[in-house]
Amino acid sequence: MKAVIKTDNKYKKFLYWEDLTDIEKEDFTYDEGETFIRFFDHVYLVPYDFIPAEGWSLARKHKWDLIEQIDYPMNDIDYVVILKYNYHKTAVKVGVYWV
Repeated sequence: MKAVIKTDNKYKKFLYWEDLTDIEKEDFTYDEGETFIRFFDHVYLVPYDFIPAEGWSLARKHKWDLIEQIDYPMNDIDYVVILKYNYHKTAVKVGVYWV
């Protein structure tokens, strides 16, 4: 089976602290200048919630920059959220790969 990364191929601008809801802010301690993305109704701190994609061949092959594996052991669903920065690192393309 061929591995496929699903994405809408659109860059999403970063969110900042003031863009988060009060409930979303409860998950973080704020440091000035931090950036976030919202994906599948979950907020991630970029890049701190992610690791470099260099060790993952599929991401490296398609030039993705960062990965984060999400495990849901109760549902046997695992997926990897992957990010690719735009040229100026002001936005990211988000993809997902189910493992």
